[in-house]
Amino acid sequence: FVGIKVAASLDGKTASRFGHSRWITDRVARSRGRRIRAEYQSILTGITTILNDDPHLGPRLRGAPDTWRIVLDSHLRTPPTSQVVQSRRCIVACSTGASQRRQRQLERLGVQVWRFPGKRVSLRALLTRLANRGIISVLVEGGSRVLGSLVDGHLVDRAYWFVSPKIMGSQEALSAIGGKGIAWPSQAARLRDARIEVVGEGWLVTGKVSHP
Repeated sequence: FVGIKVAASLDGKTASRFGHSRWITDRVARSRGRRIRAEYQSILTGITTILNDDPHLGPRLRGAPDTWRIVLDSHLRTPPTSQVVQSRRCIVACSTGASQRRQRQLERLGVQVWRFPGKRVSLRALLTRLANRGIISVLVEGGSRVLGSLVDGHLVDRAYWFVSPKIMGSQEALSAIGGKGIAWPSQAARLRDARIEVVGEGWLVTGKVSHP
């Protein structure tokens, strides 16, 4: 079961044109996001998010079980000092061509390194391997490229969309969902049974994701 969690401005931006994303949403929304994390066994993100933000990716709630951190990192650039590595509950998915030396370095710190054929990690193959390990719920907090790849592949079951009342602007600023996208609006993924609630200064939109 794959959920995606997005924090975006009113005009759909997840960062400014200079790449700054802290903070688009307010403290109340971020606290709610941590409670959503606690509902999942694992949190998945891409290496760009790790390098730019060094996120914790845990629920950090009293009594909540800790999550697995899953990092898409084809070339094994995950820093040994990063919070996901220090959590001791980290799986890094890389390509077969990634450095063996970096793999040994991460494994000495308790990281599980999973290799996948090709230049980029197949999301479908990764999800299958996670399911085979008993990790059957994944919350994705990745950037535009990772989220776009999941939507393109019809791999998303549920969306949690935090909308901030801010307007960021700029054609250079990333939108929430990248990837190949669609040719016609009729091909778009849709939210079913959507619910909207006020959270802090903004809104949280949740719903099931379906494709035509």
